[in-house]
Amino acid sequence: MRRPAFALATSLAACAVLAAGCGTSPTPQYYTLSVDAPSVATAAAGDLPSIAVGVVTVPDAVDRPQFVVRTGTNEVRLEELHRWAGSLKGALPRVLAENLARATGNPHVSAYPESASLGADYRVLVDFQRFDGAPGSEVALAALWTVVASNGDVVRSGRANVREPVAGNDYAALVAAYSRGVSQVSGAIAAGIKDLPAKR
Repeated sequence: MRRPAFALATSLAACAVLAAGCGTSPTPQYYTLSVDAPSVATAAAGDLPSIAVGVVTVPDAVDRPQFVVRTGTNEVRLEELHRWAGSLKGALPRVLAENLARATGNPHVSAYPESASLGADYRVLVDFQRFDGAPGSEVALAALWTVVASNGDVVRSGRANVREPVAGNDYAALVAAYSRGVSQVSGAIAAGIKDLPAKR
């Protein structure tokens, strides 16, 4: 009669151990992009146009909180424990604007929602067609950018293709590589807008 009771007690103890182990979930880590462009001397404010970084789009596959890590030509993996602190579409305009301001020396570069950017001399629209990478490997960014004057005319456009090595096997290194890649995209845009005249 004691054997079933002993087996029952053992089973209950095992369940308790399993429940205790399952009760503690790993805590996700959160990351943000950083500004990485070198600064140049600020030009005379009166000679510079106002520029608003407006709509920035990213591929639907990476438009999510979790990191999307490329594991093969046609395969990716979602990292539930490594996440963006905010949406990429929300962070990219701010980082691009700060990079552009530093790279051009123009303090009148800001990030605004589409409705609020209509009063600027020029709007910069960026479409990231590729935004992926993996720790210990590289990040690959492909972006189409367009500069629109206040009257709606497209005055400049271009494409930036960037590959940046990831200097480490962790996700902090991956985010640092993304930040450097976005800085390179910003540099390509900066070269196209640095001589735009201010509207009178």
